[in-house]
Amino acid sequence: MQAQYEYIFIGSGNIAWYLGSFLPKDRFICKGIYGKSKANAMQLATEVGIANYGHIDEIPLNTPANYLFFLAVTDSAIAEVAKLPALQGKTLIHTSGTTAIDVLSGATANYGVIWCIYSIKKGKILPDTTIPIAYQGSNERVENLLKIVCAVLTTQYIATTYSQRSAMHLMAVFANNFINHIFAINEKIAEGHHVSLELLQPIIRQTLNNRPDEPAHTLQTGPAIRHDDKTIAKHLEMLNDMPYIKDLYQAITLSIQHY
Repeated sequence: MQAQYEYIFIGSGNIAWYLGSFLPKDRFICKGIYGKSKANAMQLATEVGIANYGHIDEIPLNTPANYLFFLAVTDSAIAEVAKLPALQGKTLIHTSGTTAIDVLSGATANYGVIWCIYSIKKGKILPDTTIPIAYQGSNERVENLLKIVCAVLTTQYIATTYSQRSAMHLMAVFANNFINHIFAINEKIAEGHHVSLELLQPIIRQTLNNRPDEPAHTLQTGPAIRHDDKTIAKHLEMLNDMPYIKDLYQAITLSIQHY
């Protein structure tokens, strides 16, 4: 018979929804949720079928030492949440890509992190066992526990240092957040000039499907890499009414040319 694990959520945002949705309920038993957003916490509690703590002081002080506490809160709130009396001496796991695990060391000897290398949004969470997860624990016991958690969620999980996780987070911002903003800029330009974004789908697919074994800089095309100053000047003129986007165009052009 496989071991069972009991846990409590502090936080009811996107990561809490992901874990609550896909941790197998026969092995991982959620005992309660506290969220700053009472509506979100109540909704998640209903989804998982457990108690919602209406106030943070309602979290029991006498939970067993082997309870897992997932701190699915904003990065800036992790250290403060870890000071809660109910969390002292327990196993604490935060979910931040940019926060060192040592932020939890004042509360317990057993602490760590799991961080999904993926953009997770509540309401758009699909079962996907290929989402990579980075983990790190304060000791062998926690590392082994985190391996078990990761293994039921994905086939891709890796032990990382804080430095490695921070670098991956920076890379993810470039690969996901910034690229999504570029798509948003395209939507704005398309709307202003009454052109269809559908016509760009093939070149977008081409960009995303470039062979991963080829260095990206060797695949660069366009006016920046060609130093086509005439075309660049024309594009910048078209962006005169969007100064921030114009600055971005210039910055990326210089980055390409000086890479």
